[in-house]
Amino acid sequence: MRRSDQLPWVILGVLGVVLTALVTILAMRGCRGSPDDADATDDVGAVDAAATDAGATTATRSATSAVSPGSTDAPGPAGAADDTEGDEGAAADAGDVPADEGGPGEEGAAAGAGDVPTETLPLWDPGERPDSVSSDVPMAGEDLVEGDYFVQVTGFHPIERFVSFDVQQLLLGEAAVQYLLVHDPTAEIPPPNGYVLVNESDAIRSLDLADDARLWDWCYDGGALSYAERTFDEWVDAFFDGWSQECSAGADLGHGAYLFWLQVREGEVQRVIGQYLP
Repeated sequence: MRRSDQLPWVILGVLGVVLTALVTILAMRGCRGSPDDADATDDVGAVDAAATDAGATTATRSATSAVSPGSTDAPGPAGAADDTEGDEGAAADAGDVPADEGGPGEEGAAAGAGDVPTETLPLWDPGERPDSVSSDVPMAGEDLVEGDYFVQVTGFHPIERFVSFDVQQLLLGEAAVQYLLVHDPTAEIPPPNGYVLVNESDAIRSLDLADDARLWDWCYDGGALSYAERTFDEWVDAFFDGWSQECSAGADLGHGAYLFWLQVREGEVQRVIGQYLP
């Protein structure tokens, strides 16, 4: 082939190389992007980062608000927000339980506590009193509800069946000795006649007699100390007609020095027993 015939083909080859180089350059510029595109990409990335930080802050606040004011538990990290929601859901479920559906053990115990009967003190007959004893002493202003009180009777009401009295403290035997050791160590111990009588208040109280109350006066039976049971009417009449302490005196049997034990149960006098003191 002649040189003149080869020239067009050479030119076409050079143009192809040039075009190929231009395409390659343009492709490389498109991958790198323009400066404006790069700035836009950076701005988007900053927005995404800010959104991520905001989400973390929200999650942290949510976890913090789930901790009660008095709790010592520190709030967990933002990633623990789901666990916090679970805890809040459990708390909400617990709060949905009606108050009257508490645990059977606790409610049963509370209900049963009111059903337990209050045990009253046993009653005792004349002569059954221990040799060493201290009578009960109420606090100032306290009602006499349950106890064995030593009193001096000062009055009564025959119709309404109540008795008025001055509460004193009688200590017998070893109880009297222990009282003196604490309150009057220079006193004669054991005390003369084996008892100590204390009266720190002259306040007068009144109590109703139970319908089935029983009453006794002390008396001498052949020189020995004994007791005679009386009806309420006989006991009342003895305040006016009684003058003897012999058991055989009958209606003339008196009350001695008007000293009695009152056995009080549930706010009423259940038993009245005369007390002899030398």
